[in-house]
Amino acid sequence: LVSWWRGLDQQQQINVGCVAVAVLALSTQVGRYLAIGGAVLFFLSKRLPPDASFPAFFRRWYFDVYYPTIAAKVTEEYERRAASRKNPLAWGMDKLSSMLMDSTKKLQASVLYEVITRRGDFPKPQSLGFMKVVSVNIGSVQDPVRVTFWGILDNWYLAPYHTLDFRGVQILDDMPA
Repeated sequence: LVSWWRGLDQQQQINVGCVAVAVLALSTQVGRYLAIGGAVLFFLSKRLPPDASFPAFFRRWYFDVYYPTIAAKVTEEYERRAASRKNPLAWGMDKLSSMLMDSTKKLQASVLYEVITRRGDFPKPQSLGFMKVVSVNIGSVQDPVRVTFWGILDNWYLAPYHTLDFRGVQILDDMPA
């Protein structure tokens, strides 16, 4: 065996050594788990969604999932602000905004969406190798509310630790008065 080993060139010795280490590692429980985990991470790294697909996903998520949930909270916030106003003109504007909310939900959603995406801090996806992560501020600049999305298996998903009970009405602070 020693004479066979000495008969190998350096690259062949490295190859044989790597195979031996791999066989030894796979013969242990931990080695098998590491191999399976590595294979899964390698598979996931080949199935990342393109960065350019996130804005379209975010738009669809915002209008189809998020905004219908938050619209009632926006109406409540307008009512709360109206009740706290001392200036009759400001009170009237908040009351009018509250009343128009139900009849102009699509317009309101579009305006708030534009505020979120065009205020200059709309993020680009960051790659972690096996997945991509994007954190979007759907709150105001003064009181941010970060929502995280994961890009995995050729698609984007809301991170599983988020719920749709967001404090997202702070975006109204960034709206022009």
